[in-house]
Amino acid sequence: MATSPIHSMDIAKLDRKNYSRIEKEKRLIESMQTPVTVKMIVDGLRKLGIRPGMSLITHISLSSLGWVCGGPQAIIESLMEVVTREGNIIMSAYTGYNSNPASWKYPPVPKKWLSVIREHLPVYDKEMSHPSGMGKIVECFRAIKDVERSNHPRSSFLAWGKNKADIISNENYDFPFGIDSPLGKAYKLGSYILMIGVDYNIINSFYFAYYLACIGNKPIETCKSVIDFNGKRRWIKYRDYQRDISIFKDIYMDFIHKGSVNIHLIGNAECKLIEQKSLVDFAKEQLEINMNRMRNVE
Repeated sequence: MATSPIHSMDIAKLDRKNYSRIEKEKRLIESMQTPVTVKMIVDGLRKLGIRPGMSLITHISLSSLGWVCGGPQAIIESLMEVVTREGNIIMSAYTGYNSNPASWKYPPVPKKWLSVIREHLPVYDKEMSHPSGMGKIVECFRAIKDVERSNHPRSSFLAWGKNKADIISNENYDFPFGIDSPLGKAYKLGSYILMIGVDYNIINSFYFAYYLACIGNKPIETCKSVIDFNGKRRWIKYRDYQRDISIFKDIYMDFIHKGSVNIHLIGNAECKLIEQKSLVDFAKEQLEINMNRMRNVE
């Protein structure tokens, strides 16, 4: 079979991509006195306050650490060594593309494509469906045979450890950050949020706080995803609260100023360990005060 020729323009694009990757890695190396190793990460996690048996909801930027010897594998091995199998590691594995294409902003597909996408978009598959925009650490974690994945076609989670089966067991599609979701299960377990080189806008436990908050008329949207239902391809509808992470910025800063956070530097990254229940309860209370006050003023 004849193959398509590779044009010089294609080669130039590949070269620019490779050059950019090499330059980025070079800058990381030049920013450090020594590479980040498993031992360094393990020691840092322990100094941060992580102990065997803890349940961790992890939000990690690989590049923030600097040049990591072993990349994502080194980070995951470090997490597993510190929490042990008596604990749990929980990661987001969202498939945002499994949704109504008419609502997509990225990629902004043409309107004439919508019917084709709706008809042919593959169903959610826990084994095959790749997490979109979640990073190399999540992909590496997902490949581990002992890691299990939840059933939600758009907002799934990965879990490893003692309670993994319970954490990912929710069969309900409505409100994927609700009380029976992996985040709700983590809350009941007394989990901690581990942040490595990321900001507040990555913390999905805020959406759980919003779910719990007693606020009148919280906007609800109808979402769509495609699943395998008894061997047949089917689009389903489910409910979720509209998400606006920006409403949590001041709440997060107030929480940090309270001093309820452990902070330690690992490599180039500022790392934070936060008790999930403390953050969720604080955010819930502040949401109820602020948003109900706004409604009363109106």
